[in-house]
Amino acid sequence: MGTRISHFAAFAALICGTCLAPNSAMAGLVTLTPASVSASSGEPVVVNIQVSDLGAGNVLGAFDLNVSYNPALFLLGSVVFGKSLGDPLLFEALTTFSVAPGVINLAEVSLLSPAQLDAAQGDTFSIAMLTFAGIAPGTATFSLLDTSRLIDGFGVPLTLSTPTAVLEPGSLFLVVLALAAMTRPFRSRVKHATVAMSAG
Repeated sequence: MGTRISHFAAFAALICGTCLAPNSAMAGLVTLTPASVSASSGEPVVVNIQVSDLGAGNVLGAFDLNVSYNPALFLLGSVVFGKSLGDPLLFEALTTFSVAPGVINLAEVSLLSPAQLDAAQGDTFSIAMLTFAGIAPGTATFSLLDTSRLIDGFGVPLTLSTPTAVLEPGSLFLVVLALAAMTRPFRSRVKHATVAMSAG
């Protein structure tokens, strides 16, 4: 009974937007797949949200995520929660989501015990699937806002991390090229100043 009360308290904190400072050293990695996609009008895109790297003996008891997307390219079709925190249809978990321009908020709190959560969650598990419909062509990205948070099975905040962004070779080349272009006028001024000083 105490476990369920603590879970309801965690759910109330998530829904009301109470800031829970991540004082715990425990962490969880949240991955959105795909994180970037080419949109086409009328084509569906499914984004899988997965959690991993919780560490041995740690479980996820609740989450409150804010996912950003480009509303000019996509229209949200559906949000389907996974069963790693319990089956919402069996009243094993409470779920909610809302949509604002460019941001989807989805939250869930489990009513299962930490032992039941441990049995339901593997090293990597899916917590939700977002289905979008393309409404215009273009390249879009999906990402988590820093207001997102994870809670463990005992109501303790977890440090949330996302995959480290890595520059593609083409993008890296453009950055180097831009830096070179920015420093060229400076080098030119230094050269002219050196020549003037020598002439003087």
